[in-house]
Amino acid sequence: MLSTDSSVIWPSSSSSSSSSSSSSSSASSPLLPPPLPPLLLPLLLPPPPLPPPLLLPPPPLLPSSSSSSSSSSSSSSSLPVEIAISPNNHEVHIYQKSGNQWVKSHELKEHNGHITGIDWAPKSDRIVTCGADRNAYVWSLKDGVWKPTLVILRINRAATFVKWSPLENKFAVGSGARLISVCYFESDNDWWVSKHIKKPIRSTVLSLDWHPNNVLLAAGSCDFKCRVFSAYIKEVEEKPGPTPWGSKMPFGAVLAEFGGAGGGGWVHSVSFSSSGNRLAWVSHDSTVTVVDGTKGSTPSQLKTEFLPLLSVLFISENSVVAAGHDCCPMLFRCDDGGSLTFVSKLDLPKASITRNISAMERFRNMDKRATTEDRNTALETLHQNSITQVSIYEGDQSDCRKFCTTGIDGAMTIWDFKVTDTHRDTHTQTHRDTHTQTHRDTHTQTHTQTHRDTHTQTHTQTHRDTHTQRHTQTHRDTHTQRHTQTHRDTHTQTHRDTQRHPHTHTERQTQRDTFLVRFIN
Repeated sequence: MLSTDSSVIWPSSSSSSSSSSSSSSSASSPLLPPPLPPLLLPLLLPPPPLPPPLLLPPPPLLPSSSSSSSSSSSSSSSLPVEIAISPNNHEVHIYQKSGNQWVKSHELKEHNGHITGIDWAPKSDRIVTCGADRNAYVWSLKDGVWKPTLVILRINRAATFVKWSPLENKFAVGSGARLISVCYFESDNDWWVSKHIKKPIRSTVLSLDWHPNNVLLAAGSCDFKCRVFSAYIKEVEEKPGPTPWGSKMPFGAVLAEFGGAGGGGWVHSVSFSSSGNRLAWVSHDSTVTVVDGTKGSTPSQLKTEFLPLLSVLFISENSVVAAGHDCCPMLFRCDDGGSLTFVSKLDLPKASITRNISAMERFRNMDKRATTEDRNTALETLHQNSITQVSIYEGDQSDCRKFCTTGIDGAMTIWDFKVTDTHRDTHTQTHRDTHTQTHRDTHTQTHTQTHRDTHTQTHTQTHRDTHTQRHTQTHRDTHTQRHTQTHRDTHTQTHRDTQRHPHTHTERQTQRDTFLVRFIN
């Protein structure tokens, strides 16, 4: 680009100066040969001085991943890392990583309303933005300055989402006008024009994602629907081949439609897999849904116990990462049979540290917060507010090695998926071993306690029975012995009395008999 500009600027200035010099020399000395043709004259003159080094544009920085509404990052082993973000206003700030710090390098100011979508094309090094001012701009880096090109969207409501196609020859913009603007470059007029997909969209379009074939477009909207459209534009691409989603693809055709049958919620995010055969989306009713185009149109839906998810992304053909109002990315797996399962949270909570509260702090808390506790409002997760976007940082959707998340808390977190996966397996194994050991200890303790209780109860009952039996036998023996002894003593005493006074006994018997006779008579 610099050599082209030089070739345009330098010959014009050289030819004018040389023509003036030649005319003056010919006027002073008419015997000189006629001047050479203008095209050959600059070759005989000394080359003009080079422009200052500070005016040279830096080499283009190609981002390796793109993102929508909040951020766009680039990573490469040989090129610097850059990120484009919008701080919830009408500006776009581009930061470049320098060591461990992020340094602001550019500010893009063209929108009149706050920006709602950003996407960075990694191959062509162009940034597309859309905003609440119903406009979209394509930014290109020229001479070290990002220059905008207006896009003719033809919408009467705010734009909500923007996404480059895989070949970067077109992009799609969702809006509150209940339509999708598919934009492509018109070289004759040197601007970007659009075609509209309207039917059967009945509400605001919240999310978009392109199929790898650069033709199919998935859209999620506020009418609880997830649809797959054809965005084929014959002016910029060849006729596509058949796919599992359909074979005939005229522009605007609806190839698939899911959701909205008596339930659901706003479709916040959609994502195609690397092969394009699977489509995932998340809704405001805390559900995650995956459908396989090669196995019919029956989606596999998982109702989670978490807060609503706002972003979803395929990181492999069978793995999905989603995040949202729980401030933590979560991993889901979809097996070959189409069954969707929740694996785990990827943000393991840090151990909280409790500290003692002094008397002065306790008094201050009572005075300010009407409580005696020192309440810490910080969350255990890295993000302190809702995560609005998940995007690939290193790798691609078939083999993602790192992904990044951005949130309302203004933070961007880069996650090493392989390390996270290994750490999760280690944590799961540790948890399993701990659970097994705890179960074993609990079982042993319970068994010992039960055995001890049973033994004590049996021993007590046996002791009680033995004691009762012994007491009864002792009582019986004592009673028998006492009765026998008493009877023996009585009999002995009577016998002694009889021997001692035999007449007394006879008289008493006679008197008793006489009394009985009288009583009878």
